[in-house]
Amino acid sequence: MKSKEKKKRFPRFKKWIIRLSLIFGSLLLTFVFIESYFRLFNRQQIMPRYVESAPYGIRKNIGNIRGFHTTREFSYRFNTNSQGFRGTKEYNLEKPQGIKRIIVLGDSVALGHGVAYHETFSYLLEKKLNQNGYPAEVINMAVSGFGTAEELVQYQNLGRKYHPDIVILSYSENDPMNNAISNLYEINDGQLLRKKTSYEPALSIRDNLNKIPFYGYLAQHSHFVCFLRSRFSGLYLNKLGKKRRINVQQTQPQYANSYQMNPNYITLTAALLNEFITVCNKDGVKLIIVDIPGKSFTSHFPYERIKKQKTTFIINLTPTYLSYKGTKHLFYIWDSHPNQYGHELIASKLLDAIIE
Repeated sequence: MKSKEKKKRFPRFKKWIIRLSLIFGSLLLTFVFIESYFRLFNRQQIMPRYVESAPYGIRKNIGNIRGFHTTREFSYRFNTNSQGFRGTKEYNLEKPQGIKRIIVLGDSVALGHGVAYHETFSYLLEKKLNQNGYPAEVINMAVSGFGTAEELVQYQNLGRKYHPDIVILSYSENDPMNNAISNLYEINDGQLLRKKTSYEPALSIRDNLNKIPFYGYLAQHSHFVCFLRSRFSGLYLNKLGKKRRINVQQTQPQYANSYQMNPNYITLTAALLNEFITVCNKDGVKLIIVDIPGKSFTSHFPYERIKKQKTTFIINLTPTYLSYKGTKHLFYIWDSHPNQYGHELIASKLLDAIIE
């Protein structure tokens, strides 16, 4: 009897193995087909995981990243040092004697999304300063997706520890939206107040996904997986935006010409910029705010609301960019970020401002 039962069980087990194999094979073939389509007709952005939680409630770049950032328009090696700053050079908290230390704060534009490290405006600025007899080191602390609110938190908790002589604050046209959606600060009775202690969008979800076997590999090699990740990220950002009554899609740079930025976002951003000026002035640090226009050559910078300080300098790059329009391509065609020519132009204008 027992032998007969075993014989019955074995064919059933064999059938289940065959069924599971067919299902797995079908899924694998489907994945290969979809992956082939994306590689041939809809290539996605491939980039290593490089953002994690900082101990002071916002995001930071992961230290010692070694990977490639690839899209249909560019491919370059993306590295960070042990502190998570762009490049591989290490920095002590105490600055070297006889050297002017400059730190760069900003978002993906300042980080150098789309260009190699030696093509970023921070690297080029350091090179130009030293060539012109101004010994300096420029530390790129930018993090993709940052707004002025996160940059203020980053400076207060990290940037000032490096005792900079100059802070370069990179301003992008979508900063007002990022400041509103982060909900880190609010205006109450005309005063700027810290509202939330942290803003780390979707980091816990990303961390859990990376615990899944092979996900990390696929996220850095599969165009289909990167497509899904990009779509999820957009949906998550829209979900956050709805909580703040923000139309995230319309406040992205590509929609800037057809969308009037909400005045409340501008008011909050002006308050954050003025707080930045106050903090740097108290620290005895010169502040250079560089207004870098997007591909649409528009800006939402609140020039008329900024408190004038002798130690603060504001560079409006829009006129300069417009003068180059038609003679040099300063942006990637498909990507909204400046290319190497755009970074070269930013570095040159910053050099002029610092020397003057």
